Amino acid sequence: MPTSASTFQKLKALKKRIVECRGYRIAQRNRALKLTYHVFLANHRELEGLLLKLCDPNFASEIFGNENRDAATNFGIELNRLFHNYIASAISVVDHIEKPIKELYKKTAFLTEYESKKDSTFLSPFCCFVKELRNYFLHEGIPPTSLEAPECKEANEPWTNVILDKTLLLNHKTWGPQSREFLRSAPNTIDLRMMINSYTDTVESFYIWLSQRQLEINAQPYRELEILEDQLESLLPKDRKDS
Repeated sequence: MPTSASTFQKLKALKKRIVECRGYRIAQRNRALKLTYHVFLANHRELEGLLLKLCDPNFASEIFGNENRDAATNFGIELNRLFHNYIASAISVVDHIEKPIKELYKKTAFLTEYESKKDSTFLSPFCCFVKELRNYFLHEGIPPTSLEAPECKEANEPWTNVILDKTLLLNHKTWGPQSREFLRSAPNTIDLRMMINSYTDTVESFYIWLSQRQLEINAQPYRELEILEDQLESLLPKDRKDS
């Protein structure tokens, strides 16, 4: 059945109220944050997946045997590509959270809570080091990586680890004090897979905290949005609901 003129006007007015309500603005911002977060997780999965291939002794021997130099070269190219993508998204996911949170919660107690949580999470020496790896990529190129066989291999652990060389990294002159503190206290070789897993766990914990806190403090705006969307749904023709 065609929509009557009066119903059309009601639908138009409801859509306007939905777009203008705070719950809708918060939900839209959080959809964008979720997209950035999932890009970061996808980059982590791809890089860790490549590193985990080294658990297969056949793959490791094919890559690093003398017979197949092209395979080793291709592995190195793919490793550097995925490492670069991971570091870029590791910084972007934090930066992209910052602006909408400051806009949505300007002059509120939650903004102070958020800033405190963010600083306690991402101002650690380790997180500062990961952040400044992005600058290393920009100004120095690909960080120096090499391969190292574990002294005592556990089940399902790689036959060869990809590691960062602490000594070579320390030659970079523009590390901030926090990053330099991390490097000085780190072992001589930094296991790349352990590093990205640790940082991903940090980002994931922060994102989960932020999502839960927003649900708690925005219960009323989200409820108002739900009511408006239910009203809109009730006005839609049945064939539109089913489609």
